Amino acid sequence: MPAMFWKFEVYIKVSKKTTKISTSSGTLEYFWNSVKLIAEDMLDV
Repeated sequence: MPAMFWKFEVYIKVSKKTTKISTSSGTLEYFWNSVKLIAEDMLDV
């Protein structure tokens, strides 16, 4: 399988800020829970 890298731009409604996230190689399943927590303002980076 080829390497898969992901980039996200997450807008956090509560704090009105945008966070850019870049990942290492892996399937979306590896990173989705963290991205979701950031979007819900439950994980700060």
